[in-house]
Amino acid sequence: MALPSAGAISFSQVNTELGRSSTQNLSMSDSGLRTLFNDTSGAISMSSGYGKSSFSPYPHNMQHLVVAGGAGGSSYLGSGGGAGGMLENNHTVTGSAVYSITIGGGGSSSSGGNISQMARAGVLVSHTTGGGFGVGNNGIQSAIQTGNSGGSGGGSFWAGSVGGSGIAGQGNAGGNGSSASYFRAGGGGGAGQTGRNASSAGPPRGGNGRISSITGSSIYYAGGGAGGSWYGSSAVGQGGTGGGGNGGGWGGGYPSTSGHVNLGGGAGGGGGGANGGSGVIIIRMPTANYSGSYSGSPNVSTSGTDTILKFTSSGSYTS
Repeated sequence: MALPSAGAISFSQVNTELGRSSTQNLSMSDSGLRTLFNDTSGAISMSSGYGKSSFSPYPHNMQHLVVAGGAGGSSYLGSGGGAGGMLENNHTVTGSAVYSITIGGGGSSSSGGNISQMARAGVLVSHTTGGGFGVGNNGIQSAIQTGNSGGSGGGSFWAGSVGGSGIAGQGNAGGNGSSASYFRAGGGGGAGQTGRNASSAGPPRGGNGRISSITGSSIYYAGGGAGGSWYGSSAVGQGGTGGGGNGGGWGGGYPSTSGHVNLGGGAGGGGGGANGGSGVIIIRMPTANYSGSYSGSPNVSTSGTDTILKFTSSGSYTS
């Protein structure tokens, strides 16, 4: 804690601020005292110590979760969209700097999600790739049967085709097509699981996401979108845990659902297509080191001795 900002300052308080025994001998020429008072030569008085503190906010750890936007699902008999890439890591804050926050939006129907990233003074700290979109038998994509790659890959459509690949550490591949599943398409990959392959055995689920406890609660992020089907609501797949959208039934007129916003979920395929969910960036640091300086509109909360900023739109934090 800092020394008093007015009134008397005792040698005992100075010793305590310096991390010494409160009864240690001390004089005005002590080098530690002069450094604390920011007055290393010449005459000095106790009032020079008003408000001074030996505490430095640097270095300290900043935990961060970065999730990109999920992909849109493809229409007609389309496959599920892949979830946005997900990374959680630690970063050492060594001094005052502006951390720019970019939140990736979800992809529209039949398009990939967008990147999310955090950069310190223009240098990337963490970067995740948007989900890869699934494919279908509509007029635009009838010649494209392999799922698109991304943070997690989109599902595929048609006999023997394969799902799009995911990026190692960020997500997983989308589900494959199959000769036995002409009326079903593969699920999109999730951060924690590959999308289910299309088959005659049952609806193609999206891959599950992964849990993070950065907010103080255990929450799944980045679930893949389920694959679409010719059939009605009883035969469509469920989105992966963590915001994945459900599949739709083209023949039954059953719409697919969008990926959940701020979770990076992929959209379900089939029906009329749907949009992927937007991403999120969450940073967490000791409250004692929190500067309170940011731009944008993050949600600010605390958990134990830490402060947490959740960005659902782009902004910045100054350490």
